[in-house]
Amino acid sequence: MNNNTVDAMNLKDWTDELKYLNRMNLSDFKEWLFPNATDDYLAGKWELFCRDKLGFVWSCSLDKLARIVEYIGWCKRD
Repeated sequence: MNNNTVDAMNLKDWTDELKYLNRMNLSDFKEWLFPNATDDYLAGKWELFCRDKLGFVWSCSLDKLARIVEYIGWCKRD
């Protein structure tokens, strides 16, 4: 198997895991990612998340990405 095939398989795995974000509701979003956010800040982030999950992921800091990975792991165990 060549490197491009391995990379393509990894990309497929990653995008499959991002599907778990479709389970996240506003309450989970706030609890997992923005527990101390003001309502106006949270509203903008939630709107981006609902409209464009990949764009939201691209906008995240490493600590938020780590929480997203943790949330996906929690969903997979559920």
